[in-house]
Amino acid sequence: MVTGNTQVIARAKVRGSSKVHNAIICQASLIEGFDVIDSDYYCQTEDPEPAHPGELGKKTLLGVDSDRDGVRDDVEIWINDTYSNLSDKNRIEQREVFKSLAVILNERLKNANNKQKIVESAAIENATTDCMGAIIESEIEDSANVHGKKLRAQFLNTKERMLVFLKSERFSPAGSYIINENKKNVCSKNPRLKKLFK
Repeated sequence: MVTGNTQVIARAKVRGSSKVHNAIICQASLIEGFDVIDSDYYCQTEDPEPAHPGELGKKTLLGVDSDRDGVRDDVEIWINDTYSNLSDKNRIEQREVFKSLAVILNERLKNANNKQKIVESAAIENATTDCMGAIIESEIEDSANVHGKKLRAQFLNTKERMLVFLKSERFSPAGSYIINENKKNVCSKNPRLKKLFK
């Protein structure tokens, strides 16, 4: 039931037996089985979501990034849907870490034949993977490895993308994963995440 001056914006969802009154629900928000009254808490506007590119998004190696934030539109929508806010949890950390990893994967495709760029970005890629582990392991049921594989499956969703990514792997140095650093330390190694983990 949605009443009053409620706004449900973009791809936000209200379903089940929820009651929403005089609230703004937007961005990566899911209201299901609980009530939101006189609140805009579930409006996460940190990164307005683009429109889904459909099949057009699979026609080129780098796909469509209409808002030019470095995250392919279809991947951004999948991240927002997968890490929607819950009644007791704002999942902005999960969304931002996965978007940061998507940016890195995109750069891997762009620079697949450039050994220097792949090697230079390896430290940030490893730190972002470690950051993902620090966040996921403590807050979500499945392991970070499971979530990382799901992201890669969404990202490498064409034969061309898979082949180019595999080609870039020949330049990747062996990673060392840090599992004993706290979230702030390891996540701040990625410049894109510094503001989030002050």
